[in-house]
Amino acid sequence: MRPVLFLSRILPVFAALSTIVLLTGFAQVPVCATAGSAALGGGVFATDVGGMYAAANGPEGVAAVVDGHRILLRDVQAICLRKNRAPIIDQMVQNAVLEQACTRAGIRVTAAEIAVGVEDLRRSVAPISLEEVMARHHSSLPEVQAAFKHKIQRVRLVAGQVPSVKMVHCRAILIRFSPPGAPPSVARTRRTEETARARMLEVQSQLADGKNLDGLAAKYSEAVPKAPMGDVGILYTGIHDIDPAVVSAALVLDKGGATEPVRTTEGFWILRAVSTSGAPAKSDAAAYRAARDRYVEEQSQFISPQFIVGLMDKAHLKFATDADCDPPSGTPLPEAAATVDGQIIPMPEVAAKCLAENGPRTVDILAQNYLVDAECRRRGIVVPESEIDARLAKLRRLIAPQTLEAGLEARHMTLEELRSGFRQDRERILLVAGQVKPPVMTHCRVISVKFQQQGPVTVAGVQARPQSEALLLLQDIQARLRQGKDFGGLASRTSEWEPKTERGDIGILSPGMRDMDTGVLTAGLALGAGAVSQPVRSAGAYSLVQCVSTSADHPKEEEAAYTAALTSYREQESQALVPQSLVSLIKKSRVVYYVHS
Repeated sequence: MRPVLFLSRILPVFAALSTIVLLTGFAQVPVCATAGSAALGGGVFATDVGGMYAAANGPEGVAAVVDGHRILLRDVQAICLRKNRAPIIDQMVQNAVLEQACTRAGIRVTAAEIAVGVEDLRRSVAPISLEEVMARHHSSLPEVQAAFKHKIQRVRLVAGQVPSVKMVHCRAILIRFSPPGAPPSVARTRRTEETARARMLEVQSQLADGKNLDGLAAKYSEAVPKAPMGDVGILYTGIHDIDPAVVSAALVLDKGGATEPVRTTEGFWILRAVSTSGAPAKSDAAAYRAARDRYVEEQSQFISPQFIVGLMDKAHLKFATDADCDPPSGTPLPEAAATVDGQIIPMPEVAAKCLAENGPRTVDILAQNYLVDAECRRRGIVVPESEIDARLAKLRRLIAPQTLEAGLEARHMTLEELRSGFRQDRERILLVAGQVKPPVMTHCRVISVKFQQQGPVTVAGVQARPQSEALLLLQDIQARLRQGKDFGGLASRTSEWEPKTERGDIGILSPGMRDMDTGVLTAGLALGAGAVSQPVRSAGAYSLVQCVSTSADHPKEEEAAYTAALTSYREQESQALVPQSLVSLIKKSRVVYYVHS
């Protein structure tokens, strides 16, 4: 198994929190975590800590106890490793090939350099303490220090690939104006563009009379922050926080040269080159070195990912399998989660990170699953295996030509887990379906006449029929209905509803139906048996809706269709009731989460 290179993790200081979803097609809610510790008797997760993992204040190796049922830490660990280890191992492999390359190149990063990065981070997260931020992200000071070390290493490894570019030290005058529609608080002025242009002409006139731009900047420039003599520092391609048009104008200047007014969205600029990287002033030498370092660091973010991929491609990599992550009871995990040219990526470290980032949610879901299964047993709710088989068959058809087996392998999932997920999905719905009250439902037919809409949206198959003509056609159909013509017969001959159905039949309507025009649905549900709606306008069509029957008044032969529609409606509405149902199950149960102290 070769993990994907996660570019978003190339230069992390803290790894993003990961989540685990055990079910396919149903988003489980971490209600144990969100219900609050008070509701759970003050319990907390055994796995919500950094470092080594062992249950404290409870049975050894137990992550949680649910009504006497033990959720074992080794099971939680196995799930987290199989489903979440790839990005963690990927980052550790990147770091390993990086360290090896730096050793070969003689690149060293000092403790002082790392300390500068850590202190910058400490200031940036204030007033929150760095220690609190690390705890939130299941990180530690050594991990943060290592992240800064690797960041510096990446820059230095590819620095030689960053080409030299022209840089210019400039001073400038900015005369602001407020673009149309921009609030003054954003534009920092109420001045119009014409007024700003006139003010800039005044500046140009004084420059033509021999006035110095440096002196005029103090009086006229509105750049923020306002620097002495209008100094905007060293400009180079790609510099942040400076309009690209300003940078482009500056980079064509030679020492002492000045631009014509440059219009940007914030105002008019005039720039003068104090010096260039080709002919730097002695006093600018340090500033040019700092600018060059910033440029190299910025460019390395684009170069280093592919460089690291190249290092990984050249390395001999070997990875633990899913089976290695879930050894038989009593058998320890393998020593290595991966090897990089013989260097071990320790499995215990990978397991610890997986548990820190994903353990709490995994324990939560396992607790939910146990409670749902137990409640279904108590109520006698059973999901037939044939129903699960049917859902698997449907999934196979949906993902073809890819095989289900290939999909499971890619997601580090077993067929039994998928079946269990489908079973849980159905059980959760069945537990709450009885709470959904039967709605008013109607069996309806429809006649639609399309028209060509104005603007970019068009209706397929309509030969530029205007809206007024479509309405007249529908009104003619209304007149024929009043004369006693059969709605179903007219629908078969005239309706342009898609997909075409026999006698315009659109089946049983229920509130909130998906894939049904809202106007048609609303009109149909308001009708009594035999009634026909007034014209209903929707996107690109006018429609008439006829109610054939209702849930309260329908022939016996329609009973099965109404029963199926009610089942579908209850399943749809049950989705919103499931989270609260789980919270209620948890509150009625004894759920204890152990914590490592």
